[in-house]
Amino acid sequence: MKKVCIGIDHSKEKNLVPLFRQFPGKNPLFDHKINSTQFTITDTDGVSRGDWLVCIDQKQIKTEIPKNKRIYFQVETKDFTMPPQNFLDYFEYVITPFEIPSFKGKQILSATTGLFWWYGISMNGHKPSENKFLTHDEIKNEDFDDKNELISTIVSAKNFLPGHQKRLLFTSKLMEEKDIGLHVYGYGFNEIEDKRDALKPYKYHLAIENGVHPHYWTEKLADPILGKCVVFYHGAKKINEYFSKETVIPIDINDVEKSINVIKETIAKNNINEDILNKNKSVLINKYNFPMFCEKLINDIESGAYDK
Repeated sequence: MKKVCIGIDHSKEKNLVPLFRQFPGKNPLFDHKINSTQFTITDTDGVSRGDWLVCIDQKQIKTEIPKNKRIYFQVETKDFTMPPQNFLDYFEYVITPFEIPSFKGKQILSATTGLFWWYGISMNGHKPSENKFLTHDEIKNEDFDDKNELISTIVSAKNFLPGHQKRLLFTSKLMEEKDIGLHVYGYGFNEIEDKRDALKPYKYHLAIENGVHPHYWTEKLADPILGKCVVFYHGAKKINEYFSKETVIPIDINDVEKSINVIKETIAKNNINEDILNKNKSVLINKYNFPMFCEKLINDIESGAYDK
């Protein structure tokens, strides 16, 4: 069996529950396996051991794994944070939604999948609960008989990035449309422990990424897809290569009037395709869930798919 070490900073052990609950099975916190690939984490002595190393933290990880078996996931926009050159040089492969000109190894342009789902996990501030969460299988098999609310969004009062500022401005404009009745959740607004509470009861959701790149999408989209919402989405330009445009509807918050009209017209039609919502959720869980994506990625690298 192949052994993949997820190089994770042990000072950030709060990440372990969100990561391992995304593995299928009855006891995902102890059985980290996808097909013939066994996943582990950095040992308590700080050394990563195994056949492959994958990193999602921007912190140097000690390892016995050779460089040609090391992979880094760029999970943030370049507007927000980029790792230093000496960190990137530690890896043979970088999975990134945008080109990194300084990196001399192999870049695989793809969806960013190193971020965790926050749907279905209770939070105490920035710390996830160790016992109040839905597992992979519970999320996959969840029933949706109670979608009686119209539209929600989850935002933060943070405004130190241009993307934050634009998101807050557009949200405030949409809140002025009383016939839409947008419900706003998040830090500085209506705070909730579990994002699921702001998604599962709603038919529609507004999701705005911090930055716009061709393939960059995050849990801001993944979470409402798990909650089976039709999503009005500002973010990855090529998002409809991943999910249907009938249920992930691109908008541009820089064009406020046009975007609000798209939202109004879509809601007025009230034509929600349940089959496509189910398909989106299935694709997310089975293809773009981090452990599934990672297992296929390594198999593809080993088969020579990225040698050209």
